[in-house]
Amino acid sequence: MNKGSVNSRLLELRKKLNLSQLDFGKAISVSRSQVALLEKSQRTVNDRHIRLISSTFSVNPAWLRTGEGNMFITQEDADSWQKDEKEIIGFYKQLMPEVQVFARNVLKNLAEMNGKILKK
Repeated sequence: MNKGSVNSRLLELRKKLNLSQLDFGKAISVSRSQVALLEKSQRTVNDRHIRLISSTFSVNPAWLRTGEGNMFITQEDADSWQKDEKEIIGFYKQLMPEVQVFARNVLKNLAEMNGKILKK
């Protein structure tokens, strides 16, 4: 099943929220014309946009990126993510300071690689 592009999901979301391009853009600190270009696939929806949209409107970032899952974050999603975060932080705190530095660098590199893959 074709789930469309992140740009088409952005348009779908804005319409679901019943917001104009101007109001949607103001909420995520971009211009109305930038929203229009994003919706028309003339600009790339980047990680910054996804983070802002997700946090501002409680949108599931996985849905926005891929079309998988619910449009909005459910309580179940939030609980699961919070549990995962606590577990990861617990593991991190068990590491020696030198290994913590290494772990942060690995996570930073993984995030950068992930961002490059998503942009393709």
